[in-house]
Parts: sequence; structure tokens; C-alpha cells
Amino acid sequence: MFSFPSTVLPAINALANLLFSLRSGWTCEQREAVVLVSKLASQQKVANYLGISPAAVNQRLRGANYSLYLEGKEALGQLLERELSAFAAIPK
Repeated sequence: MFSFPSTVLPAINALANLLFSLRSGWTCEQREAVVLVSKLASQQKVANYLGISPAAVNQRLRGANYSLYLEGKEALGQLLERELSAFAAIPK
């Protein structure tokens, strides 16, 4: 059975909890903007889709701390990838 090393697990849990905490504080409008910008790839496209200004989309994303969320999500992904690669390299 796979288990992360005890030195890495607290970091993984901390990052995951921080991301969850950020997400749980989003309003419906912020969540909608975050989901759409990840799918449509630009704030302008999201603004057009929602019928609002790009500034309004930007305001929703800033309120959601979207750039911080992306940074944390990327860090968690890299950490998990590194640890899973190290596990896969262990002789069986």
C-alpha cells in the first residue's frame, strides 16, 4: 500500500487545506468566473459569455484570490508529481 513519507504528508495536507479554504470562501459569482476562465482561457471570453465587463470578471477573480489559488494548485501538483515519481522509481 502506498503512503507518502511522513516528512511530505504535512506539506501536502497543508496545501490541500489552503486551497480548500480559498475555494470555500468564494461567492457564486467568483466560483462561476473561476470555472469559466479555466474553461474559456480568457477573461474577455468569460465577460462576453456572461454579458459583463472584463473589469467585472477581473474583480471577481481578484476577490477569489485566483492567482494565489493557481499558484497553490500548481505547487500541490508539482509536489504530488515529484513524490509519485519517486515512489514509482522504488524497486519492487
